[in-house]
Amino acid sequence: MAATNFIWDPLSDNVIMEVDDAGASQADYTQEPRLYEEVLSQDRNGVESHYLDDWHGSTRQPTHG
Repeated sequence: MAATNFIWDPLSDNVIMEVDDAGASQADYTQEPRLYEEVLSQDRNGVESHYLDDWHGSTRQPTHG
């Protein structure tokens, strides 16, 4: 089973990318521009997903398109 590695951006203190064991990009993330903020979208192999939050601010489900 392949491992998933997350790339952390020290300037924004957020995860910005997933890479595989060879270092190839698997997904890119966008977040709100604040410390430890919610994921807004993910681009995985050209398929963009946006994330819906509940009233607590927790991510509940992705939308595709």
